[in-house]
Amino acid sequence: MEAPTFLVADDHPMVRDALASALAQAFPGARIATAATLPQVQAALEREPETDALLLDLDMPGMDGLTGLALLRSQHPIVPIIVVSAAREATVVRRAYEFGASA
Repeated sequence: MEAPTFLVADDHPMVRDALASALAQAFPGARIATAATLPQVQAALEREPETDALLLDLDMPGMDGLTGLALLRSQHPIVPIIVVSAAREATVVRRAYEFGASA
């Protein structure tokens, strides 16, 4: 079985590193890429279109909130997108699902 591939996208280096570390511990041998902006996410997904999961911060450069999520969903419809956000509002959660988030 091939090792899973993850993309961690967050503009805060400590958060990005913590998520990548947690994934590495949970999935030994996983390939983990990181990105800090929407253009970096897009480039990483172009290089690795069969990424097993994208962990995505909604509030990073280029995202424009849920617009970035919708754009990524349309460009990469098979990649599961897991939103990682400090937003607690039920509206944001509901809208994230409507725009294509898997979790």
